[in-house]
This record gives sequence, C-alpha cells and structure tokens, in this order.
Amino acid sequence: MSLTSPKFWEQPHSWAGYLLEPLSWLYQGGAALHHLFSKPCRADVPVISIGNFVMGGAGKTPVARALAQQLQGMGRNPHIISRGYGGALKGPVQVDLAHHSYHEVGDEPLLLAQNTPTWVSKDRRAAVNPAIKAGADILLLDDAHQNRSLEKDMCLVVVNGLQRFGNGRVFPAGPLRQSLKAGLKGTTAIIFMAQDNNPLPEPLRSVPCPVIRAKIVPINPNPCAVFAFTGIGYPEKFRQTLVAAGYDVKAFSPFPDHYPYTEQDLRTLRKRARVEGACLMTTEKDAMRIPPDSREGILVLPIGLVFEPATALESLLRECLKARGF
Repeated sequence: MSLTSPKFWEQPHSWAGYLLEPLSWLYQGGAALHHLFSKPCRADVPVISIGNFVMGGAGKTPVARALAQQLQGMGRNPHIISRGYGGALKGPVQVDLAHHSYHEVGDEPLLLAQNTPTWVSKDRRAAVNPAIKAGADILLLDDAHQNRSLEKDMCLVVVNGLQRFGNGRVFPAGPLRQSLKAGLKGTTAIIFMAQDNNPLPEPLRSVPCPVIRAKIVPINPNPCAVFAFTGIGYPEKFRQTLVAAGYDVKAFSPFPDHYPYTEQDLRTLRKRARVEGACLMTTEKDAMRIPPDSREGILVLPIGLVFEPATALESLLRECLKARGF
C-alpha cells in the first residue's frame, strides 16, 4: 500500500486540522490504554529502537543502516528486526536477498539486509530468539518507538529537518503519531537529520536528551543532468540532496511512500527523461521496488550519514552495552 500525506498536515491553522482534533484525542486515548496494559518482554541481548514522531519517513532507514555499521565496526553482530511494511510475509523470517522480493518482505528490509542480517516479523517478539540463535548479540528495532512489545535499552528518535513536526497535531489531525511530550518520554537521543544550515526547531531546543545532528552524504556522486523520481515518506529530501551534491535536476517526480512501480510507470518516466535530455535517477530504497530486469539505465544514489559530533553515537552505544554488561 502506498500513502500520500494530506497537505493540511503542514498547515498549522487549517480547518481540517481543527475538525479532526477530537479524533486525535480518541487516537491518543487508545494509545495510552494500550501503553498502560502492555507488558514488554526483555530480550537476552541489548535492544535499540530507531523510530520517529511523525507518520511516514524521517530518515530511519539510513540511521538504522549507519547504526548497524557502527556496531559492526565495534566488533558486534547486530541483527535488525522490522515489521516489513508493505510485505506479505508474517514471519519471523530472515530476509534472503536471493529469494525474497519487496512484495514479500517490504522495501526497507531488502535494503537493510544488504549489509546487516535482517528479520521480518509482524510480531517483533517472535523474531528475538531466532535472531539470537543465528548469532545476534544486539537487536535493532526498525520503526519501533511507539511499539511496547520489547523492553528497550536505547531509544533513538529521528527528526527530519525539513518536515519537522508538520502542523504539530496528532493523527489524524496532523502527522504526529503521539504528542511530543509523550514521545520524548524514554527517548535516549534525537537524531536531527538536516543540512548544516537547518536550525533546530523550537521543540528540540530544550529537550531532556542529547540531540545529535546527522547529514546525508552521497557516496561517490557523479553530478549530471537527471530526471529524479522517488516514493519515500518525504520526497523533497531526495531532491535537495541531489541539488546539494551538484546534480542538475531537470525535473522531479514524487510518488506516494512505498509506491510499487509498474512497467507503465517506468516507460512514462523514461520517455519524460528523454524529453528533458536527462538520466533517470532514484533512491536506493526505490530501487528495491523496481523489478530487477527493469532497472537498466536507472541511476541510483547511494548515501551515507555523517554525525556531529562524530563520536556522539558511538559513545551512547558503548554506554548502552556497558549498562547491560556486554
């Protein structure tokens, strides 16, 4: 299923936001009851959650990948557990790049599994023991800030410097999954994804936890004229990343989040790119949703993250592992 955020989610004083406010109270009430009666399980290894406050993408996938690489560099064997949004498999199942498609496990697990053992399980608890038996000595929970099924040793929340918090309202009146006050409870640190000139939004200037800045950095960019397209939670991030890397973005075509590209879509995009005299370019995650035999001629922009301060994340990880005796 693909989703597009309604425009009023970015408008602080829209009538739609005001009218839907009572429904957001019900939504928050239901979440509070679920939180009250949930009994999280404790895993035998440290558990780190990567999540966000808003619906859709904020940059969780590159943070999860960078976190896994950091832990691997520390001599650890992290495994990632994902619900596999958009995939049909209930799990628990370890993602096999040679056999699984995004229809089965979702696009994000396919991307994460390229560098780190990744499990898909609609019930995250069910994947814990299989992952540990397979060698995991630390578990990373993708998109799990609001999930209470497992006790967490560290909770990292990703905030997109462009999207921020939308109109500041809770779903369905706005993009927030919960109020910021509720979301900050238990948050170990915030990863603020932004370029150098993006200031911290007001709500993050007095939070009771560290704020670590992170910047998306293209890996080995080769600037040229491109017709860019993407179906991620906040498409504008991709366009700005390309511009900052020196690409000449002749045209830009955003699609809904997790959009499943068809052959007709790709034919149309190729035709438009020829008209613009540009190469087609998309993200690594989008490439997971393009049939392998249809990827020829489509450029993909690999990215990494640079953290500021550079050692901040490693310090938090070492504290987390020390607290659990690992």
